[in-house]
This record gives sequence, C-alpha cells and structure tokens, in this order.
Amino acid sequence: MAAELTGTLMLISGDGTEITISRNAARHSQILADLMEDLPETETELPIPLDAVDGASLKIVVEWCEHFAAHQAPQGLKPVGPSKIPQWDAEFLTFEDNDTIFAVTNAANYMNVQPLLDYAIKTIAAALKGKSTEEMREYLGIESDFTPEEEAQIRSETQWAEGPSKNYW
Repeated sequence: MAAELTGTLMLISGDGTEITISRNAARHSQILADLMEDLPETETELPIPLDAVDGASLKIVVEWCEHFAAHQAPQGLKPVGPSKIPQWDAEFLTFEDNDTIFAVTNAANYMNVQPLLDYAIKTIAAALKGKSTEEMREYLGIESDFTPEEEAQIRSETQWAEGPSKNYW
C-alpha cells in the first residue's frame, strides 16, 4: 500500500472553477498521480488546469475520489463483475439528467479515473439495456438522420434483425 500523502492540489476546470483535492484522493486519477510523481512538490503547489473538464463534473469526480481515499479497503479497489456496480457508486451516479452522467464520464476519462469511468459507463449501459432505437436516441440526445419514410423502408428491409421470426419454414 502506498504511503499516505498530505497536502492538497488546486485544480482549475475549463470554466474557471477552482476545486481542492487531497493528494491522497488525487492518486485515484492517473493523470494527477503521474503529475505528483513527475514534478517536485513545489511545482504541484501551482493550480493544475483541466481545460477539458467543466466545474460541475470536476466537483463530482473529486467528491468520488475523496470518498474512496477515505473509505477504500487497504488492498485498493477490487474489480466487480461485468455488470455489477457497488451500491454506493450506483447511488452516487444517479443524476436528474442524462447530461450529467455523460459529463462525469468524459471527466473521468480525461482524468483517467478508471473505476469511476467503468461505473459511469456501466450506468449508461444499464439505462440503455432493452430500449428501442428511438428510446436510445432520446436518452443519448441523438437526432435521426432519416426521414420517417426512410426509417419505415429500412425497418421493412431489415425485419429479420428485429428478432426471431415465427415463420422459419
């Protein structure tokens, strides 16, 4: 187990929001861990710009990192099954709008916080499971490239892909 780190880092989001993170929690972000390892401590006292991350998402990622710095088991984060998300993470990643989970996913990816990224992606996948194409488009905020007539034509041409046919013979 790595030694406890003391002190904090100042992070600045792309929209100028300043957020403090403990050095111990910052280790959950590979980009911040590499920065702390590569630079002398006097250099990491300067604000660290994270231009690709907005302030609200950065706050959520830092909150997640701080939680796990305080609560994780000494052996570290254990991987969970392909579709399992620990209860605390599932509750933490429940937001009122889809844009927030997408922004947190992007922030976790940019900051290379792998467990949070995995849980966020699993949360999105679980929300999409069993949805129709139209429902997925709505959830993901994607507009259809086809006119209603083109969609009807494609559906008639690809009925075989919609599911098992009852008339095999």
